[in-house]
Amino acid sequence: MLRLVKKLAYIFLVFIIVYTIVFVLFVLLPGDPARILAGTDAPQEVVDEIRREIMFDRPLYERYLKNLINILKMDFGKSFITRMPVLPEVLDSGVETLKYSFTALFISAFYSLLTSVIYFFKKAGIINRINSLFLSFPRLIVSISLSIIFLYVIVGEAIPFGTGFTGSIYTENFLIASISLAVHPACSLSMILIQEQERLRVSPFVRTLNSFGFPSFVVFLHIFRVSLVPWLSQLSNVAASLVTGSIIIESIFSLPGLGRLLLRSVFNHDFPVLQAVVILSLVLFVMIDAFFKIFYKFISELR
Repeated sequence: MLRLVKKLAYIFLVFIIVYTIVFVLFVLLPGDPARILAGTDAPQEVVDEIRREIMFDRPLYERYLKNLINILKMDFGKSFITRMPVLPEVLDSGVETLKYSFTALFISAFYSLLTSVIYFFKKAGIINRINSLFLSFPRLIVSISLSIIFLYVIVGEAIPFGTGFTGSIYTENFLIASISLAVHPACSLSMILIQEQERLRVSPFVRTLNSFGFPSFVVFLHIFRVSLVPWLSQLSNVAASLVTGSIIIESIFSLPGLGRLLLRSVFNHDFPVLQAVVILSLVLFVMIDAFFKIFYKFISELR
């Protein structure tokens, strides 16, 4: 019980820190949000009215505390731009981000498991070379490069930023974006399984199994079960990073999601949307991390 209380206190502390950082960064953004919303030619009376409406005439500490209390009540207010409630739009974008993020996670997991099986029975060195090639570059560079290749070589052209994303165009971009996101983590997960297999091949227990003439398949099952533990540990990091690292990919492929919504809120000085996106991303990160920790513990107890 005490451990749970400490964990919840830690999560709340992280939430306060993240909220404070978002609030301070928004305050430091250049420009007057009220003037931006009213337009450059709007009279000062209109600008002052908008400033009162969005609470920018209040002291900073009052805005900070009022926003914090509203968020704790799950009230993120209305968008400065659309004047619509923020939470439904952010939740819809979060669902879209989860769709292709977890599609990319599935592709990564499937590739890594498949290549580890092939490597164990065939010793296919080409797998290691492919993994090393993609891992030698930063993940962002790999994702962007593959995105450009897919769009201009396979599809023919990129969908302009801000255009519609329905029907076959959306499906095509969705799948290509998922693959582009998946390549780097797939190679990372595959490398972990292969390296763990190589380490376990020379372990005393595996040597004993081989000396007694157990079939290769039985030996593989033992090695595979044990090697899943570090693989799952990395999988949790991959899942969280895929969800929270979607800004560039969503912009390239014109996909609706948290990343594009975050960029739009920054450009438009839309603070309610900005804070809702960041806090939802934090919630998703914590939930994914908690799920994989529980699953990791379950798998570790089966060893």
